Amino acid sequence: MQMMSMEQNNHIMIRTFIGIHLPDKVKSFLGDQMNALQKRVIPGVKWVPPENLHITIKYLGLLPEELLPAINTAVSDIANGSFPMRLRVCGFGAFPKLSRAQVLWVGIAEECRLVLEEMFWRIDAACCTITKQQCEQRVFHPHITLGRIRRRVRTPHEIVEYFTVQNSSIHEDFIADGLTVFRSVLTDTGSVYSILHQTEAP
Repeated sequence: MQMMSMEQNNHIMIRTFIGIHLPDKVKSFLGDQMNALQKRVIPGVKWVPPENLHITIKYLGLLPEELLPAINTAVSDIANGSFPMRLRVCGFGAFPKLSRAQVLWVGIAEECRLVLEEMFWRIDAACCTITKQQCEQRVFHPHITLGRIRRRVRTPHEIVEYFTVQNSSIHEDFIADGLTVFRSVLTDTGSVYSILHQTEAP
């Protein structure tokens, strides 16, 4: 496995995103769903390893390493008082749509979305101030990515059938303890995540 390092204008660049770490019971639950789909031998789908499952709050891309302390402080300030937080995994979905899916995901229950949306916009504003990046224009839709379909064709009928039949049975409650700043390193076998910073619930 070969890891790729990035340097730009003499800056060490770190591929970074902010997310919510999932407890092992949720990863195991979602892993079982992916295993059930994988047994159907569906071609063209790249599944996310269960250990990499998470809720992405803000993808920052490649950042100069020296910006990370400010990012960590901003994330901690925003997380303060918001955790622990009760969340619920709920229902299958796909981007842009199930019939021609490119990203397969499990969603977050509607009653939990408002607090995550508010947190996203606060994080987005703080990070854009630090990085000088443009603020997000798209609607935030909290989800957990399960897999990606490599070819832009009609979604395999096995996925459509499974998502439709099993959708109402996909629900799992958990307590989120805080926010995590992740590093993502691209390798020849996929992405490897490590924790750069983690907030703690009081």
